[in-house]
Formats: sequence, structure tokens, C-alpha cells
Amino acid sequence: MKKILAIFSTMAVCVNMFAYAEYSDELVQAYNYAYWSRITTMDTIEKADMEGKLTRIAMSKMITNYATNILWLNVPNIDGCNFSDVSSALNSDYDNGVTNACKLGLMWQNMPNNKFRPYDTVTRAEFGTTLSRAIHKALWTTLADWAPYYSTHLNYLNTEKIMNFIDNPDMTEQRWYVMIMMMRASKLVPADFDAGECFSDCFNEPDNWEFDANAIYQCLQTCIK
Repeated sequence: MKKILAIFSTMAVCVNMFAYAEYSDELVQAYNYAYWSRITTMDTIEKADMEGKLTRIAMSKMITNYATNILWLNVPNIDGCNFSDVSSALNSDYDNGVTNACKLGLMWQNMPNNKFRPYDTVTRAEFGTTLSRAIHKALWTTLADWAPYYSTHLNYLNTEKIMNFIDNPDMTEQRWYVMIMMMRASKLVPADFDAGECFSDCFNEPDNWEFDANAIYQCLQTCIK
């Protein structure tokens, strides 16, 4: 009896995760990848606010989790990543994303009064630069900032088919597209185990969602171990 209940419980979790009739397939795939890769900790797509704007402090958490969980980067034990507009409590609320993104060399600002601008919305230029820096650190290569600072990074992501539109660097990024670009970029970094590829393989046969939710759940579990 306990085994039967466990199976139904697992299937219920999967149905709750995958049956989002009001969302497009692209939105659901972006959310599922981000959740199972621990890029987002929101346990439902509604909580993830997929079409919402992204703040700099929220991006710091996402890019740090992406860098450590997908790109296998280690946060160095260094000092000097404190900002006048981010308290220790606020930083902790975002899993110390501000200091960790800074220590990884992914996000920082030479602003007056040492400000991070945590609640400013993220532009395509800012996200693209941050993502490109993370990828190149994982590849042990360097892509220098140019004039303007984001140009080399956006051109690189466009060439690699990670970022499709680079003509408007000041456009505001949305959460769902940030997640999609992270998923695309994970294939640029060679690894013994590609979580992004593993995740995609779990969804090769969409009919399984209805008939074998437990099999899909077990497949996804292997992608995050």
C-alpha cells in the first residue's frame, strides 16, 4: 500500500510540474530546465514569474547558481565584494548571490559610493556580458570587454546562437528568456556530464508525460545528481 501511495505521490508531483496548459511549451521548458538545474528555487512556474522583469540582485543569484551547478565554477574565498546598497541580510535573502557573483568576477560596478544597484532591472547588455564572462571562465579563456563594454560579449553569444537579438542592448530582459539562453549556453562548455543534454533527453517522447510520469521524474533526478 505504501508503495502504491508513493507512486501516486510522485506522479502527482510530475503532473503539477508539467501540466501548465496556460503556458507555452517554450516557457514550460525554460522553467523546468532552470528548476531542475537549481537556477531558480521557485517550485512552481507561477512563482517563477517567467514573464517578469529581472532585477540585478535576482540575476546575481541565478548566474551564481548557474555558474556553480552547471558550469562547475568554484566561488573563490576572497574579500572585497561588499556594496553600500546591499546589506548582509539582503544578500543572504538571495543566497549571497551578490558577493558570490562578484567573487566569481561576473558582476561588479565601478559606481559612486560602491553601489551594486540591486533593484535596477537587467538589460540585455548586462545579462549578455555576465553570461559570456561565466562561459569563458568555464572554458579557461578570456573575452575582454570592449567599447562599449558589452559589444564583444553580445557578438560572441550571437555567433554561438545563444542570443538571437543583439541590436537593442538596452532592452529589458525577461526571466524566461534568460533561462532559455542559459540552457543553450550550457552546451558550449564540455563536461563529463551535460545536465542540459540530459534534461532534453528526458523529454524526447512527450507522450510519456501522461502515461509514465514516474519514469520522467526518475530521469530528471539523474540530471541533477
